Amino acid sequence: MVDLAPMLNDASIQQLLHSYHVTAPANLAVPVTVSVPSMSQPLRQGELSGLPAWGRWASYGAAACCGFFALLTLLAARRRGMALTCLGVSALLVGAAGWAGIEVGARYVNDALNLTVGNVRQVADVMVVDAEANLRHWLNLTLAAGAGLVIVGVFVAMTGGVVSGKRRS
Repeated sequence: MVDLAPMLNDASIQQLLHSYHVTAPANLAVPVTVSVPSMSQPLRQGELSGLPAWGRWASYGAAACCGFFALLTLLAARRRGMALTCLGVSALLVGAAGWAGIEVGARYVNDALNLTVGNVRQVADVMVVDAEANLRHWLNLTLAAGAGLVIVGVFVAMTGGVVSGKRRS
């Protein structure tokens, strides 16, 4: 607990309080820390510190699963050029949807950040900007991979059509 009454007895603060017709109390004790409501387990410092390491591995696992299932799609497809093109188009759709999601969500994030003040606003703003930059980076890579797959798929489809045309004649 911190007593703020001595600060309120300052002449400049007294003028301000008097202009609003407020009288300062003799002592004003304010808690420095916020008490945690009774929960089954209280919050502890550093509890989420392991999350970045697990998040990275979850991202690698998701990327590996996507690659594996894309490979299975190519193995099962009769027309591999068309399958590559379709995989590229789906990657382009994912990248475009991600960019649209960032643009739509930015307004809501800014509204939430506008409710904060001081250092909390600055820290939260830096974190949001960093997260947005990382997300945009990965979405750009997704768009580039999708465009590459579309180009390779069209090339494979054209090559397959020329090769199958020569076999028929």
